[in-house]
Order: sequence, then structure tokens, then C-alpha cells
Amino acid sequence: MVLNRYKKIPGFSEADVEQMTNCKVLWKVPNAFQAVAPSIDHGKPVVLQEGPEISRSYRALAAALAEASSKSDGGPDLVYGMEGAPKKAPGRLNLSPIRAGH
Repeated sequence: MVLNRYKKIPGFSEADVEQMTNCKVLWKVPNAFQAVAPSIDHGKPVVLQEGPEISRSYRALAAALAEASSKSDGGPDLVYGMEGAPKKAPGRLNLSPIRAGH
């Protein structure tokens, strides 16, 4: 799983996401509205900008995906540590203001 617009919330962790979705978090793309909005407005991809953290995150994610080993069917093998995990339906995500620290 790739978490897009990731922002740390007190009381809600990456482990909580993994437990509720039964998926391992592969990557977290930071929330960077201040860098992304002008990029969209001006038609300049944020990944081509040198400074913003989000552009470094996108480039590193692309490198991780490119380095992923191939499975026999030719698709990328992106299973990290969930091998042999019991298959269960994901739980319901309940993000209340109390749990989020508000």
C-alpha cells in the first residue's frame, strides 16, 4: 500500500493502517499541498523540482519499484513481510476525533 498525502496524526500509526487494511505499507508520500498546487497550476511536474521533499519521495518510490524483483508472471514482487499471513477481511477504519488527538 502507498499512503498518499501522509501526515502524522497522534494516536494513529502506520501499524494501525496495516492492521485495519491487512496490507503492508510500502511507501508514504508526504502531504505537500504548498508544493503540489503551484506545480499543477503551472504544468511543471513536482517530481522534476529539486527542493521539495515530495519530489524526493516520488523519485525514491520509483527507484524502489524499478528495483523490485520480478515474479514468474512478469509482475513486480512487492510483498514485504506479509507472506503466510492469514487472509482476512480488512477491518473497518474508525478514525474518531478522540483517536486522532483532537
